[in-house]
Amino acid sequence: MDEDERSTTMLSDSLTGAVAAGRRERQTGPRQPADLKLEYTLPLREDDKFEAGASATLHNALSSLDVWEYSPQAESFEFRPEYGLLVNYTEQRPAFYAQYAGKFGRFGLQPGFRVEYANRVVDAGDSGKFAFKRWDYFPTLHASFSLPSENELMASYTRRIQRQRGWELWPFLTRMDAYNVRRGNPNLRPEMTDAIEAGWQRPFGESQVALEGYYRVTHDKVEHVRSVFEPGVILHTAENVGTDYALGVEGTADLAIAKWWNLDLTADLYNYRMAGYVNQSAFDTSSLSWEGRLSSEFRLPTQTRLTFSVRYESPEVSAQGTDAGHLRADAAIRQAFFNRQFVVTLQARDLLGTGGFESTSRGADFYNYSRFTRQAPMFSLNLVWNFNNYKPERRQQDQLEEDNGGNETEGEY
Repeated sequence: MDEDERSTTMLSDSLTGAVAAGRRERQTGPRQPADLKLEYTLPLREDDKFEAGASATLHNALSSLDVWEYSPQAESFEFRPEYGLLVNYTEQRPAFYAQYAGKFGRFGLQPGFRVEYANRVVDAGDSGKFAFKRWDYFPTLHASFSLPSENELMASYTRRIQRQRGWELWPFLTRMDAYNVRRGNPNLRPEMTDAIEAGWQRPFGESQVALEGYYRVTHDKVEHVRSVFEPGVILHTAENVGTDYALGVEGTADLAIAKWWNLDLTADLYNYRMAGYVNQSAFDTSSLSWEGRLSSEFRLPTQTRLTFSVRYESPEVSAQGTDAGHLRADAAIRQAFFNRQFVVTLQARDLLGTGGFESTSRGADFYNYSRFTRQAPMFSLNLVWNFNNYKPERRQQDQLEEDNGGNETEGEY
């Protein structure tokens, strides 16, 4: 699998339009990911089973970065080989797990345990070779209790892991624009989250509502940290700054309004706190935050599906300041042909052009305001051919959720 990413940054006078500086980057290189998995399932009694397995995730990527800088005198971009980078990234993660699922009358229980070994190496040539090796352990426990009228109570404890890749690990200094440079941190540790959750759910015909309370603690929290690189220039890097805590409640409603119309509503209210050290200075900050999401799907008799979603995230504190709230609206139309064997999906992301991010950060000797915007709306076209028509609905829905910004969390099974 080959990677080819390109970006161009221009600095121009807002009054005259004259270009003062610019930078063009191209990152290329082969990536060779591989995932191996072996699973075993042993049925026990009528509703019980024991599962065990082993897996291995292998990554090998050789990334090169080429840089061109804009010359106002020549009015063109000039290749700068001295800014070129070459990184060899390898990672091996063998893992083993076992879990049991049993039901005892109205009570259901599912304990599990996973152990994983991580071996990550970032070879940056003359800048050094950085290795990270560690065993990680993931205990889990899920419990449920069935009540009359199809009510169900649930509780769980899980441990999850979030790993960093890309520029966050590259130990090179690269210039983002005339006022910002960045350097990765190859010694970053993965984030580890312990989560305790308890909730209630009940179906109403084809609809379902649920309410959940949670408490989550993330250790080795990774933040993008800013500091002064030189007068007028900000350095961006990534650091394990400390621990964050989230205590909140989330409500969801999956409503079948009609046979052809589904409506999903989600609301999340939580208290967020983060504490630790940034640039050798202690911090402790908190905010009351909330998120809301509405998704509507229309199913037409012509095997056509129309999807529209809106998501809002309120402002939230960071280690050095505040991340502003933002709104994003997406839409998609999916058309199936030949008994759903061939599927065409057209997606439009960030319909209103409001999906960018704003943040402010402060330090002892700087104040920084950042705003990230992108061309919007963005359109994509997906073509899928399902041989033997093997579970097309689930795969297509998973792809649609991922393309619309679904979250992926590694380490939980």
